Amino acid sequence: EEKGGEFLKAKIALFGQLICLRMSFRDAIETFLELNKELLAIGASDQAMAAGMLSMFSFLNASLPLGTLFEPKLILFQEMATNLGKKMFVVIFGFIRQFLYNLQGGSKASSTPTVLDGVAFNEEEVLAKFEGPPKKMNIRDVGTIRLQLAVIFDDEAVMDEMLDRLDSYPVHDIPIARQHIRMTYVGFASLILGNKTDKHKKWADTCMDFF
Repeated sequence: EEKGGEFLKAKIALFGQLICLRMSFRDAIETFLELNKELLAIGASDQAMAAGMLSMFSFLNASLPLGTLFEPKLILFQEMATNLGKKMFVVIFGFIRQFLYNLQGGSKASSTPTVLDGVAFNEEEVLAKFEGPPKKMNIRDVGTIRLQLAVIFDDEAVMDEMLDRLDSYPVHDIPIARQHIRMTYVGFASLILGNKTDKHKKWADTCMDFF
């Protein structure tokens, strides 16, 4: 049983780094969902929540319709993270939910589509509760989601702001599913703004090299 648990922990670490070499992001969704259940069953809560996170990032990477199944999964994982005391994962599932609500519009959306201040996540309030490396990670991940919204809603000012925010972070990120989203939208935004400054051209070249 102990060896089986160690195998599952190694599996999520390996899949998180190499998933796009083994299967499509669409196929990875179910793989990570199953890993979440298996890891919870052996009490590996950190790895289980990481599997849940990667399933949701894979969903976004696969560009699937954000229909009726996506929100319930996000709520389930956010409640799970809350019950397990995993604050960083509570934040992640919260801002992905707010991203969804901003896309949908309506009463749950933020004040403007490229801001995160809605019912599921308020950037200013949440980031104020963190310090040090956890805050730095949250700033990166929230910046990535806001950059994605800025590209979708064609808000060049927010694209520029979020590119500046993300500029100090290294290209490499261990979970490929999370890195893929960041580099995709850094690339899109840099190409949109590329005729304005050299920094945008630099980022566009970096993203082209990455892919």
